Amino acid sequence: MSWEAEFDLVLHIDDRKRLPRLYFDAAIAALHRANFLSKHSIYTIQTIVIVVVTCQDVGGSDLIATLLACGIRIAQHLNIHRFGSDAEWESRRRANGVDPKSQEGIKGLIQRELRKRLWYALTIEVSPVQIEHPGEGADLMPCSLCNRIGSVFLSDAPAVFRLLTSLLHSH
Repeated sequence: MSWEAEFDLVLHIDDRKRLPRLYFDAAIAALHRANFLSKHSIYTIQTIVIVVVTCQDVGGSDLIATLLACGIRIAQHLNIHRFGSDAEWESRRRANGVDPKSQEGIKGLIQRELRKRLWYALTIEVSPVQIEHPGEGADLMPCSLCNRIGSVFLSDAPAVFRLLTSLLHSH
């Protein structure tokens, strides 16, 4: 049996309506437990991005818009919006003696891409509001690695299905 057919058998229509609400409520509760309005972290921004993108039909438009505004402000407080051009960043890294192929170099690249992706995800959701982007054109977009990660994630749909099913049945 395909995973799609299995999905239809395991998750009934009521569960499909309940799961997003359960996820949304848990994410909002976790944000408040972490005191996200005064203790800013990159994890807060990641949570807000995921909630805003996945729960727009669950959370109410005012709450989603407020979360998005908080996410943008927290990102600005953490200077996530200030990443400069790739060329500047690479030359600063080399000037500081960081080998791009070293563990430190790879971690630095991952952190930079994470910050770019979070900022891009926040600002793309704010279509009516104009956000200023420091930096130059193509440097604003996350690198094409995103496409490969996305396709790997989507190709592992059975694993995602199992995770969702276990979450649903644990509550």
